[in-house]
Amino acid sequence: MEHQKDFFDSLGEVRELLRMWDTIPHLHFFLKNKEGQFLALNRNSLLRLGMNEESDVIGKTDFDFHPRELAAAYVNEDRRVMITGMPVVDQLWTVVNHHGIHEWFLSSKTPLRNRCGEVIGIAGVMRKVEKKGDFINLYGPLGHVVQGFLRDYSQQFSMSERAESIGMSLSSFERKFSAIFGQSPTQYLQQVRIHAARAMIERDQHELAHIARACGFYDQSQFGKVFKRFAGMTPAQYRAKMTTRGASFNTDP
Repeated sequence: MEHQKDFFDSLGEVRELLRMWDTIPHLHFFLKNKEGQFLALNRNSLLRLGMNEESDVIGKTDFDFHPRELAAAYVNEDRRVMITGMPVVDQLWTVVNHHGIHEWFLSSKTPLRNRCGEVIGIAGVMRKVEKKGDFINLYGPLGHVVQGFLRDYSQQFSMSERAESIGMSLSSFERKFSAIFGQSPTQYLQQVRIHAARAMIERDQHELAHIARACGFYDQSQFGKVFKRFAGMTPAQYRAKMTTRGASFNTDP
């Protein structure tokens, strides 16, 4: 350990070490300070945010790049890691890229400390989930529930029945689910439904009332309230934004 300490204390330019993250395909890496501001990102993270230069991101926070509800959830998890000093491993998140497309990632974060042992920020890595079956391998019985949410989100779910199906009481199911995924089963299911609704809106398919029913919402009113909470705008506003963005992408310079 003494040799290790001497080596790290003698390191010169830490940026040279950080650049190694650019050589790992499909991996997203970032550093944040205690205020949640980005301090370093690898190339994959920059591209996901729609940026080419690290200087365009340094000092900004998740709220500058993500929908309000998701940004708040990311920041809350960051704070929990820094307050407890405990890392999180393979936390499942939906993440929005700069095109507004939602994708599923597994995220791991660890606290960063100064020489006095005080937490001053976090380091994080993310990797995209390629196969839905990965959830079962990672989360066991709860993975079956998640896979069911992803497959059958248009259906109405009884959380009591979900808990019973994997041999848990409702309270134990909700407690363990929240501990692993950082939100209740109901909140998670809403997130999955909004994820699906965004994809349908982005493809400009069907009326909003049809999308609400197809994604498991009771009616368009409930759909609109939940969507705005997650996206910071109504479904109609989101469709208008995607239509405008699509037109700009298709316009010749």
